[in-house]
This record gives sequence, C-alpha cells and structure tokens, in this order.
Amino acid sequence: MSLTSFVLRDACSKLRCTRNYIHSNLFASFILRALSILTRDALLKRWKTNGKLFYLLLCRVAQVLMQYCVGANYYWLLVEGLYLHNLLALVAFSENRFFCGYLLIGWGTPVLFVIPWTVVRCLHENTRCWEINENMAYWYIIRTPILMAVMVNFFIFIRIILILISKLKAHQMRYTDYKFRYVDKKKVIFIDTEKEEKKYKKNIFPLYYTPT
Repeated sequence: MSLTSFVLRDACSKLRCTRNYIHSNLFASFILRALSILTRDALLKRWKTNGKLFYLLLCRVAQVLMQYCVGANYYWLLVEGLYLHNLLALVAFSENRFFCGYLLIGWGTPVLFVIPWTVVRCLHENTRCWEINENMAYWYIIRTPILMAVMVNFFIFIRIILILISKLKAHQMRYTDYKFRYVDKKKVIFIDTEKEEKKYKKNIFPLYYTPT
C-alpha cells in the first residue's frame, strides 16, 4: 500500500512541470472555446424564438465571453510556440521563471482587445446579439491581435525548424568527427603493434631477422 502511494506521488510530482501546465491551459482554452460557442448559439436561438430582452442580454454576454475564449485559445497556441522556441534556443532556460509571463500572455492578452471591442459595440453598434458586424473597423479590434498572434506563431515555427536543422547538422558533424578519430586511433594502435612485433623478432631472432 505504501509502495503504491509512493509511486503515485512520484508520478504526480513528475507531472507538475511548466510544460504540462502549458499543455493543460491550452486544452482548457480549447474546451472553453467550444463551450462558449455552443452557449452563444443556444442563447441566440432562444432569443430569436421568443425575443425577450433577458435572453438578448445573456446572448451579448455569451458573445463577449466567446470572443475572449477564442482569443485566449489563439494566444495559448502562441505560448506553446514561445515555450518550444525558448527551450531550443536559450542555453540557460528556466521554465518556472517564464511561467507567470506565459499566463499573462495566454489569459491576459485577450482582455486588452475584448474589452475595447465591447465598449465600442455598446456605444456605436449596439444591435441584435452583436453576432453581425456591420462596420468592419470595429470587428478588426478583435481580428487584428489574433492575426498578429498567428503571424508571430508562424515565424516562430519557421525559426524552430531552422534551429532543429542546425542542431541536426551539428550532431552529424560531431558523429563524423568521432568516426574519423576512431579510425585514426585504430590505425595508431595497429602501427604501434606492428613496431612492437618487429622489435620482438629482432631481439629473439637477430640472425634470421630481415626487416620488411
């Protein structure tokens, strides 16, 4: 019983690392994104059916939460890219030191553009459930940061590929150099053995020894 508890405690302690925390937050953002979309659609359908103000307000709140969850999902994808890039590029990389920054990027950044979009919709385009964008300038308050996150993630992806290629080339060069050094070492051992053999023959059979 104590052995089982020790194994479970050791396994849980190994799971408590920055990498798994980032993965958990990313999966949570996917789940919240799906749930928020389903909730918004259900409330929108309910408001269209009975037309009550209560369901309209709930639908707008769900719309705002949906935009936040979608933005958080994109920015947690960006955090995954940043974490992998730092893991490969930085020589002295401390995972715990950057985790608070990852949390701020993933969950905090969407607040910076969802709240202004909500204020603009309330003041200038307060129609229906905010699901239709009549003025695309207001819509780009949300879309521009998300497009920027996608572009940065793409450049990080290219950078990661280049780092992996350079590391693979360096590994191949070290392996080739090791093989050459191993062959040279075998040659030196063979030459030394041959010299010792000639010296032995010369000492044992001095009259009959003919150097080759």
